[in-house]
Amino acid sequence: MEDVLGVYTRPYDPRRPQVCLDETSRQLLAEVTPPRPVAPGQPAREDYEYQRHGVCNVFLVCEPLRGWRHVTVSARRTRIDWAHCGKDLLDVCYPDAEQVVLVQDNLNTHTPASLYAAFEPAEAKRLADRATLEREVAAWQAARNSAGRGVDWRFTTEDARIKLKHLYPAIQR
Repeated sequence: MEDVLGVYTRPYDPRRPQVCLDETSRQLLAEVTPPRPVAPGQPAREDYEYQRHGVCNVFLVCEPLRGWRHVTVSARRTRIDWAHCGKDLLDVCYPDAEQVVLVQDNLNTHTPASLYAAFEPAEAKRLADRATLEREVAAWQAARNSAGRGVDWRFTTEDARIKLKHLYPAIQR
């Protein structure tokens, strides 16, 4: 949770947008009896009876620091739908971003396996590798920084002058 909260304190960077992704189901309803409009001496009247027309899924992608939102409606709430939403996010909404910092809930459909269920292996790997690489690099970086180990430079200026002598200009006197 602290990592997520840390994301929200970062300054806005269009090369590394912080994007929230959430989804919800919505029941589709229709009226059985049309409502009656307001008439002189009569308020508007609506019947409480309704007819069910199934359920749909709504994906909301939001970049809070930019004030931008994108909504996608899908027929179902499956891992395939989530994978297509993620692909659209990376390829259409943020094609030039160096990194997309994605904040989402921990549903079982929100995994790289969903990408492989939705796309050919090469495309799934392309999408998953970026997310996997970002996750692994962040874990490595956190471990190295928390260890507080410095860098032991062994290549000295003298070594460089010997090794790279051919790159230095020759001065003739």
